[in-house]
Amino acid sequence: MNTGDSSRQYVAAIISIGHVMGFDVISEGVEEQEQLDTLKDIGCDYVQGFIWGRPLSSEDAEKLVKGLYPQ
Repeated sequence: MNTGDSSRQYVAAIISIGHVMGFDVISEGVEEQEQLDTLKDIGCDYVQGFIWGRPLSSEDAEKLVKGLYPQ
C-alpha cells in the first residue's frame, strides 16, 4: 500500500466502496506504523494485525486476561 501512489489509491478506492455500501471497513495484516497512519489518513475504520501484538497461545492469553482482570 505504501509502495506507490497507485497502490494507495487502490486501497482508498476499496475503502470508499465499502463506505458507499454502508459498511465499516477493516484492514487486515497491518504490521507497521506507516501502514496504520496511511489507513487512518484514507478513512479505514478498523485495523487488525501484528501492530497490536503477535498471536498468543491459549495459556499465554489466559495469563494476560487474568493479569488485566483479577478476580
